[in-house]
Amino acid sequence: SVFAADPNNVNIYYAATGTIHAWAFGGTNPTALILKSIDKGVNWSTIYTSDATSVIPQDASIMDLEVKPGDSNTVFAATSQGLYRSTDGGTTFQIWHGIGSNVIPPTTAIGAPEISDVQIVPNSPNAMWVTEKTHGVYFTTDGGQNWLPRNGVAPNALSFDKLSSAGAYF
Repeated sequence: SVFAADPNNVNIYYAATGTIHAWAFGGTNPTALILKSIDKGVNWSTIYTSDATSVIPQDASIMDLEVKPGDSNTVFAATSQGLYRSTDGGTTFQIWHGIGSNVIPPTTAIGAPEISDVQIVPNSPNAMWVTEKTHGVYFTTDGGQNWLPRNGVAPNALSFDKLSSAGAYF
């Protein structure tokens, strides 16, 4: 499972589960779900369900969620089939590999890019890091319009010290 807290509202949390878990436990109809709580986790509602017609593919696993500081409506989902962005609090998504001249490759040797982590830089909400299984780490300073490769090796995890701007940890 994946868990994210809205940095703009202490009452809002997101949770996601993906198809990895459904397949591992013998599920026959895998579905990725995103749930949202607006009361500090007391109650949860499903706000996104993948199916055969959804933007996030039905067989995708949601690996990470991140809410943009300063904009609770913008939620990023790192999945086994790419990076997705929502501008309505997680109700709908669009693929978000960039639209400029520098993008996350839309396909790799093994299919869609597997984005395992997405991290927004503290105190700089348009700067983000993602890790892609085949091509490594990508960085953007414009909210994902353009992505620049940072190395050719994908780390197992990506994290930030949220209390300082010391940098990224791989």
